[in-house]
Amino acid sequence: MVDNDRLKSLNHVNVKKEGLILEKTDLFFEDHAVLNPACIKIDEVVHMFYRAVRKAGMISSIGYCKLKNNVVVERSQNPILVPEYEHEQNGIEDPRIVCIEGTYILTHTMYDGHNVLTGYATTTCLPDFKKRGYLLPKITFGEVKQLFKRSNPKCAKSFFWHQKKYIPSLTDRDYIWIKNAVFFPRKINGKFVLLHRILPGIHLISFDHLSDLKHNFWHDYLPNLDQYTLFYPRYVFENHHIAPSAPPIETDKGWIFIYHAAEATHSGLVYRAAVALLDLENPQKVLGRLTYPLFGPEEKWERLGAVNNIVFPTAAIEGKNNRLYIYYGGADSVIGCRSVDIDELLQALIHSNYDPTLCCG
Repeated sequence: MVDNDRLKSLNHVNVKKEGLILEKTDLFFEDHAVLNPACIKIDEVVHMFYRAVRKAGMISSIGYCKLKNNVVVERSQNPILVPEYEHEQNGIEDPRIVCIEGTYILTHTMYDGHNVLTGYATTTCLPDFKKRGYLLPKITFGEVKQLFKRSNPKCAKSFFWHQKKYIPSLTDRDYIWIKNAVFFPRKINGKFVLLHRILPGIHLISFDHLSDLKHNFWHDYLPNLDQYTLFYPRYVFENHHIAPSAPPIETDKGWIFIYHAAEATHSGLVYRAAVALLDLENPQKVLGRLTYPLFGPEEKWERLGAVNNIVFPTAAIEGKNNRLYIYYGGADSVIGCRSVDIDELLQALIHSNYDPTLCCG
């Protein structure tokens, strides 16, 4: 069992367990697992788009259901997005969703069995998404080496160390893994703003149009990666890596940003939910960050599954009574939910005494 005792003693935010929300079925595309949902609320209905894994080949697609009061009221008998092309032949995974100016944007990863890339789909009418291709770049490790030589950013040494450690087979011709693309749910100062992960940190980009994210954009962006860094792992519970999770939640005190944190322990990696507070108009400014995880794997279905000891938050919804509902994959097998009081969480973040000058990359 995961030792959470040292972390529980720090937890000043009351987190309510809302329970198990979704499990696998006998349907052909989700007979192995369901996990890591994207959620968006329209009126009183939560639309959930989730990673569905089939036993045959362990291939992922995107399933869909509707929730009301956290109870499934409708569930599609077929996936809404499936692998079609070579670059996604081993699965479409881990969606996140926002609605910006009337357009729903669903980001997701694409896996070809070796490389992981990020794509997106859009629609103005749920759940009928149309794939739009790559969002984040097909850029090789060799290209990044050359780009970093141009400016020698402070993060370069840490970047190379983490890429080689966590992807040992990486060659100069392989694509770097830029993952966990999460949009802010509105434009900020007239621009789209996107969070993403390049090991070992979380980074932020802003741009005018989705079509701006061409190869030359990244050739300008990557040599200056230092100036786009939100933060790096700092605490013991995130000593392996961190990455964006749910689209940020707007409050009058700032953006509540849920991210996931992986800790390397003697019994393997443990994934937990973590949280920070970002400035409303300058989200690269971190106003607060909890020094402890918001929650981690405790229930049996969070500790034991396809991959043990994982809570992987990918959606957050404002609900009744000023509560924030956080949806997550449990042990890469099921979907669960926990909730917190928004004001209580904000107070904890505001008084977290976060010092942005302390940085570890």
